Amino acid sequence: KTAAQILKIMESATSRSIFLGLLCAILYASEAIQQPGSYLQSSDKARMKDFLLGTSKTSTAQSFFVSSSLMKLTGSTDTKSACKSISSTFSDDSIEDIYYSVKLGCKIKMTTKRISTIQTALDASEAFPLYLAASAAHLSKTASKFKFDKAKKTLTLLKNKDGSFKATKDSAKSDAASTAFAMAAASLLDMPKDKSSLAALLKFGKKVGGELYFTSPGRNRLATTSLVLEVAVTYGIGEKELAAISSFLVASKYVQDAEDIYNLLTALNSCSSNAKVAPIVLTVADGVAASTDVLGNTVKAAIKPTKATDRSTKKPVSIPEKMTNGKLPSLKPGIYDVEFEVKPSSGKQSAQTTSRMVKSTASVKPKSIALYVGKSSKLSGKEEKFIANFPATFSEDILADESKYILFVKLSFEGSGLQEQVFLQFNHAGSGKSVIFVMNPGKKTYNLKLNLGSSEFTENAFGPGTYTLKVLVGGVLLKESFSWTLGDIEITWPPSTPQKVENPLAKKKEIQHIFNEPPKQPNFMISLFFTLVCLSPLGIIYHGIGVLGMKLELPSSQKLWAMGFQLSLASIVVLNLCYFLFLNTVEALICLCVLSIPAVITGNQALNYLNTIRQKRKLKDE
Repeated sequence: KTAAQILKIMESATSRSIFLGLLCAILYASEAIQQPGSYLQSSDKARMKDFLLGTSKTSTAQSFFVSSSLMKLTGSTDTKSACKSISSTFSDDSIEDIYYSVKLGCKIKMTTKRISTIQTALDASEAFPLYLAASAAHLSKTASKFKFDKAKKTLTLLKNKDGSFKATKDSAKSDAASTAFAMAAASLLDMPKDKSSLAALLKFGKKVGGELYFTSPGRNRLATTSLVLEVAVTYGIGEKELAAISSFLVASKYVQDAEDIYNLLTALNSCSSNAKVAPIVLTVADGVAASTDVLGNTVKAAIKPTKATDRSTKKPVSIPEKMTNGKLPSLKPGIYDVEFEVKPSSGKQSAQTTSRMVKSTASVKPKSIALYVGKSSKLSGKEEKFIANFPATFSEDILADESKYILFVKLSFEGSGLQEQVFLQFNHAGSGKSVIFVMNPGKKTYNLKLNLGSSEFTENAFGPGTYTLKVLVGGVLLKESFSWTLGDIEITWPPSTPQKVENPLAKKKEIQHIFNEPPKQPNFMISLFFTLVCLSPLGIIYHGIGVLGMKLELPSSQKLWAMGFQLSLASIVVLNLCYFLFLNTVEALICLCVLSIPAVITGNQALNYLNTIRQKRKLKDE
């Protein structure tokens, strides 16, 4: 029936538009904006103050950052000492020095040189110096001495179609810092505010895990984000973006640089003093909810939980909305995600919704412990028994020897039974070292059976001697943990065997080892026979020349080339012999490459000569 009524309402285009608009508004209103989960605490402020007091002021900018930050931390408005330190490094030619001096509140005289420096920066075609100059003219209340026409034209030229601004005319693209500087300068020069510029500026942001920050070339995240926030607040930044930026800022409070501290404090002040909406930090500690701003100032507000989800089961649980003095209603021990509605009493902050993790703890403590020492592996009633009630100790020391060396321990508790870690600890009196054993849960008690002569104990403990017994109890959902000292136990069995301790610096026995066994050589006679077989062709050739009546002689006119060729061949034969005796493959190949060069040259020349002679003889015969 309801669906039919809705479809009937949506028949006309006008009604449909109204309906969709209301639906979007309802969805947006129901979306929980994640507010920052921390704030600038007094310890953070003290740490920053100590760092700043130990920072040297080596430049006008450094003096400004240190002095301004200290003034913000202490609430002081006295600028005399700060302006005095700036005057020692001040330069009339620096637009940054003039800007920092005026920004700090120093009363400087606008000399002709300083006016010229400011005007030059106004006429520059860059967003950053233009912003510094416009700020200096505005803060010093000397705007009537300057001409802003060229500056306005520059800002118009730097502006892109989407509303962002480039750093210079020649810049390839815009970024967060150039857009913020140009927007701030345009506001100081009374130029119309363009909402598209704010949208373009926020598009440069990067959102990670509920945090929103900005980056730009040459500036770190904190400096860029602080600048963007300072400008965006004047243009009307939304609650969601402001909360995300605040989350990034409080997560970046552990800074170790004067400029970063100044940017952090400036940005946090912009958040807390925002006229439209300021983020509220809701903290829940020990079951009490409190609301502050990002600087830690208390914000009076009505806080009530609206819904809760059990983290272990992922199921919603009922939670009363009524709170007394900020104290949360009692919940079953566990870890919950609780959504809170915060309604500030002042008009500066609007009602906000945020979610926090809430841990409901249980009160658990040890009640009594019974320890039995015997020889049987099961309790027989003949064991020696020791009993103590928390937090008392045993009335006498315990002795474990060869007649009784098996421990039985039973521990009972008072409370809801949410203890997760229960241990029995042995602290060795001689060495100061300790070993722990896990106690296992039973029906009504936590139990442990331990044979002091077994490897379970001897391999983890430190031999016979006196041990102090302790019970350790802990758990995620416990309100407090416990360490209960029970007394001493003297262990004399099994007897210790003295171990020989070697001097680590004493002379060691020499280690002998053959890494590569040489290969076995063949029998000498076999090698000699193989060599003779290889050389036998030379004897056959020599004998064959004599039998055939051949005569070997070198060419009369080519003795040099022929002898060189024969020597090269002989050298190659010698190389083969060396390879067989002692050279490895790589060495033999290198030598062969070297010998092949003269062999090729001399052989080629000798063969060319023989070919020439044959050609001449052939022509003569023809």
